[in-house]
Amino acid sequence: MNIESLKETEIKILGVSYPLLVRKLKKAGAVKKGSVYLRDWYVDTKDRTMKKQGKTARLRSYGGEKFEITIKTKIASKNHKVRLEENIAVPSLEAGKLMLHMFGFECLWYKEKIRVTYMIDNTAFDVDFYDDMPPVLEIEGTKNEIKTWVRKLRLQDHQQVNRGAKKLFKHYGKTHQKMKVPMSQVAM
Repeated sequence: MNIESLKETEIKILGVSYPLLVRKLKKAGAVKKGSVYLRDWYVDTKDRTMKKQGKTARLRSYGGEKFEITIKTKIASKNHKVRLEENIAVPSLEAGKLMLHMFGFECLWYKEKIRVTYMIDNTAFDVDFYDDMPPVLEIEGTKNEIKTWVRKLRLQDHQQVNRGAKKLFKHYGKTHQKMKVPMSQVAM
């Protein structure tokens, strides 16, 4: 089993014009790494152990070709979303679902999106497209890299948030798909 640990620092930027952003990124030397259809199932135990510990857990499908379970732990930060992320590769959705079920997890909610990723050095620029919402830019890197790229791309006048998907959906008046069934019964 392959487990990858990393510290994730990111900021979400709202109200960005995708065509204009792409032009700015390409002018700055960004390389498009690709696009992928992501499906996420967020899970916790019946007594919400993960939430009480400041953690989230999800099972993710990357276009139906790559699958992983991710545990994120909050790290205090004022202006950026900072998480310690543990990624565990699983061979299939069924294997991930079975593993989570064996540990007593149930699926609480679900989301899907298309993500287009650009890179400049070690900084990732992920543009997430959800149904019936404007694109959301997520810049991931060090705090200094994020600050530098917000300035260089002239994004400082756009709303910057460090919230997760549920709060983002609420911001746009959307609801996420709630699921209140055991993992063993979730059709993935």
